[in-house]
Amino acid sequence: MFIRYGSKHIQIESKSEQPTELHLPLPVLGKQCLEKIPLGNSRYRKEGTFHLWEDDHLLFGFTQANITPTTDSQISQELYQQLFQITKGTFLYRAWNYLPELNSGEGDSECYKQFCEGRSHAFHETFGENEFTYMPAGTCVGIGGDEIVVCFLAGSQSPDHHENPNQVPAYRYPRQYGPKAPSFARATSVHLNNEHYRFISGTAAVLGHESQGINNLQQQLEITCNNLELISKQTLNGQTDTDDLKSKRSGKVYLRKAKDFEETRSYLEKRFPESAPSFIYLESDICRKELLAEIELSFIDVSQKAVIQTV
Repeated sequence: MFIRYGSKHIQIESKSEQPTELHLPLPVLGKQCLEKIPLGNSRYRKEGTFHLWEDDHLLFGFTQANITPTTDSQISQELYQQLFQITKGTFLYRAWNYLPELNSGEGDSECYKQFCEGRSHAFHETFGENEFTYMPAGTCVGIGGDEIVVCFLAGSQSPDHHENPNQVPAYRYPRQYGPKAPSFARATSVHLNNEHYRFISGTAAVLGHESQGINNLQQQLEITCNNLELISKQTLNGQTDTDDLKSKRSGKVYLRKAKDFEETRSYLEKRFPESAPSFIYLESDICRKELLAEIELSFIDVSQKAVIQTV
């Protein structure tokens, strides 16, 4: 299963007997445009409005819905309620949300804040007072058109959710960021089929709960990367000898301004020389108007010792 960015419309493409590619209209800034979802031989089905692909360990789902600034909260709540019905008996590992007109509207009427309110209601209605313990790694950025897109990854194994000690958990943000705080963890990790999956949420230049480096791309990139490195270490669950790990790494970089692409790519390829050349760069609005960049990472780790032992 693949996600292809840079298309004109949201659509599903079938290259065999079942759909194999989801196309999303986020402008591509670099050479990479194709993201592989970590599924093996998957089975396709549809439930409600969700398209679903499932292998023996993971369930990936996607839905879309027409949305307007006045229906953001309602539609978001309905989609997440449906998502929780589909994933009942499993655990959420990762969620991606693509929202039209993300930063449109003022105050509590901003589209992103309305989306967060609807999602929060769905979490609370489903999980109650301990809702934050079920919140997965997440991303919410802008998309063209007038349809919201929600994608998720879930499975039957209980995961660990992680927070960045230099950031207030998103679900604990103070009231100034909207009527309901964002419902996601900074990262999620889980062991599946002798592999360690680590999903790092969309991460930006935020310390505590405050945005940093206003109007300064280099400063924002530095703080963002510091946050990424710190939360990535949290997901290792105490393993200090990272030399024993063979990792498949991937990442997406969301930029508010296309003109910042070259500077961002240059910085990231110096900061992360092993993985940054394969990053997908996309033009997209970010959750806060003052933020210029957001980066998410994924790791699939296999112990080198385990590989040697099984040869």
